[in-house]
Amino acid sequence: MAGLDTTPTRAGYLVFVRTMMGVPVDVLPDNSDYVDVSYEIALEIVNVGLKTIAPREYTRAVYNLGGSTLLNIAQDAGGAAPIAGTQPPLAYFAYARSKFNMNGFVSGVIQSAGDEGTNESMVVQEAAKNFTLANLQQLKDPYGRAYLSIAQSYGDVWGVS
Repeated sequence: MAGLDTTPTRAGYLVFVRTMMGVPVDVLPDNSDYVDVSYEIALEIVNVGLKTIAPREYTRAVYNLGGSTLLNIAQDAGGAAPIAGTQPPLAYFAYARSKFNMNGFVSGVIQSAGDEGTNESMVVQEAAKNFTLANLQQLKDPYGRAYLSIAQSYGDVWGVS
């Protein structure tokens, strides 16, 4: 995101939604309440202290958390056209939630899995042991994962331990 401002703005967030997320105007108008609400939630959650040590990362964190929140809360307009080729036919946000399994419950991260032929185990990072339900939900989409990555990069003081 070349030229990323050091202070997040609604206009900058809307550019992120259009260009980085690829959400078209006909699916989500510029004046949508979902844009405002997802942006405001992100501003409330991302630790403003991050702004003092990494202003561009703070902006990136706000936009990515906003994008993750948007995918979780935005509803398709009644009668919205389905995404071509989806079975069953799903409109934009319903398709995104289906694609990322955002409506499926996950109570934690998998520590190990196996069957008779294979057995693998992954180390569960210490931070994942303390994830909230919100953090587990954020892991499901690329924008939530980007936000968590930024938050974790600056230690447990910044929102994710």
